[in-house]
Amino acid sequence: MREVQQKMVQVRNHLLLAVTLFLLGKLTCFCDENPHKIGKKVARRQVPFILVLPTYRNCDSVIDAWNSGLGRGEDIVVFMPTPQDMKDPTRIEALYRKIKHGSLGWATPSAELVLKGKCKIPPSAKWLWYDPEPWQHTPQKEKDDPVAAAKALREYCDKHKLKLGMTPIYTPLWRNFDVEFAAQVAAYCDAYILQCQDWQKDPQRLQQVIKLLRDLEKAIHKVNPKCMVGCQLGAAQRYGGVSAALRLYEATKDFIQIYTAWWEPEDQQIIDLLKAMDSR
Repeated sequence: MREVQQKMVQVRNHLLLAVTLFLLGKLTCFCDENPHKIGKKVARRQVPFILVLPTYRNCDSVIDAWNSGLGRGEDIVVFMPTPQDMKDPTRIEALYRKIKHGSLGWATPSAELVLKGKCKIPPSAKWLWYDPEPWQHTPQKEKDDPVAAAKALREYCDKHKLKLGMTPIYTPLWRNFDVEFAAQVAAYCDAYILQCQDWQKDPQRLQQVIKLLRDLEKAIHKVNPKCMVGCQLGAAQRYGGVSAALRLYEATKDFIQIYTAWWEPEDQQIIDLLKAMDSR
C-alpha cells in the first residue's frame, strides 16, 4: 500500500510540474507579444509628443498606429485645419473622435483670425497652437511684434480655458533668432517649440542647434518655469529622414520637455520615428 501511495504522489508531482511549465510557457509568450501589458520591461520615451495631422489628406494609417500603442495620455494631437475647417469645425470634431490617446489641439497661423472671431475653434480642443512663420498666412504686424500677439492669445486662451502653444519658424535661423527675445514671447505660453527640422541633417549645424536649444530652454525657464520648451524634428526624407531626426532627439532629450515632428507626405516615416523614440 505504501508503494502505491508513493507512486501516486510521484504522478501528482509530475502532473503539477507539467502544468506549471505549460503555464509559464504561455505567460512567456504573452509577455513577448504584449510587452507593455505585463512582465517585460521595455523602453518608452519619457517626454510628451505632439502628433501633427493635416486635414487636407487621409491620415488613417498614422492614426491607427497612434491608437495601437504609439500615443500616450500625456501626448497631444493637433489637426492643421483647411480654410474651410477654420470656418466650420465639424469635420475636425469628427477627426477628434478617431483619436484614443492624448489631448486635442487646433492650429492657426494667425492670431488675428482668432482674436477677431474670423474662425471657429473646435469645442473639444484643449490646446490652441499658434504657428507664426515667414509666409503670407501670418500678418506682418504679428511678425513684427510676436510678443503682443502672444500676450493677446494668452488672454484669449485664459478666457476660453485653453492652453497656448507656439511653434515658430525663423529663416534663416541663425540671423533672426534671439533666445532672450523668444523668452519674452514664451512668457505667455504653456509650450514653446522651435522648428529645427531644416537644420538637423547638416552635421556642421547640429551642434549649433543643440546649443541654441539649450540656451533657449534656460532663457525661457528664467521667465516662465512652467513653459514646456520643445523641438520640432523632421521625419520626412527632405530633412534627412528618421536617422537625422533621431540624432537631434538623442542629443537633446535630457533637457527638452516636448517634441513634435513634421513628416508629411510620408506616413511610414512618422510611424518609424515614434517607434524608434519608444525604443530609446
